[in-house]
Amino acid sequence: FDAASMSLDAQRHWRHADSYSPDVAMSPDIRRRIIERSRYEAANNTWLRGLIDRLAADTIGTGVRLQLTLKDRAAAKRREMRFSMWARKIKLAKKLRIARIARIEAGEVFILKVHNPKLSTINKMDLVLYEAEQVASPLTSISLDYHETGVPKEYDGILFDQYGNPEKYRFMRVHPGEKGGKWVYDSKLIDAAHVIHYFYEYRPGQHRGIPETISALSIFSDLRRYTEAVISAAETAAAISF
Repeated sequence: FDAASMSLDAQRHWRHADSYSPDVAMSPDIRRRIIERSRYEAANNTWLRGLIDRLAADTIGTGVRLQLTLKDRAAAKRREMRFSMWARKIKLAKKLRIARIARIEAGEVFILKVHNPKLSTINKMDLVLYEAEQVASPLTSISLDYHETGVPKEYDGILFDQYGNPEKYRFMRVHPGEKGGKWVYDSKLIDAAHVIHYFYEYRPGQHRGIPETISALSIFSDLRRYTEAVISAAETAAAISF
């Protein structure tokens, strides 16, 4: 097996390979660094920006439509119209597109189901989106405590029962990136029944998301540098010709 070779070239190529668990490999510090670079590249790379926006638009489209099959077709139609009205009022399609973009750039997004009494619809439930950084454990809880089953009791803002089911989420009242940050570590626990954790699980036992751009970040960075180099070479050639 060539991949198991211990030659100098192979060791140099695979020097960053490890056998860490998902939670250690995707620790808060590592994820924060990757998220920052992913967002930066998406904001400055036209190719990546276009791919992300296109994927979000194709995934969500114009939004969610409810279609019911009932014996009473008139009743089904009324329920479908009520759902469409509720979706328009809370701007469901827009929020879902933002959530899809956040999953690509940051690996995850937290959607909180809240009661909004100002909605003019019968259904008063609204959806509020939170970025990955806003769900986290306090800095004091560095060491993990585990259930007898081996499941962590809390990992980076998510509290689990002994079977690995999320019980509560620790939301920071203010985004950690907010200027000043006076209340950054003031948090509140919210029952898992009110939270949707939207992320893609790559590995068994993974509890937090990782940006979908991770495997191509360096390539997109090289692409941007290559473009700048080509332009710089063309400008140099043009200046010499004069």
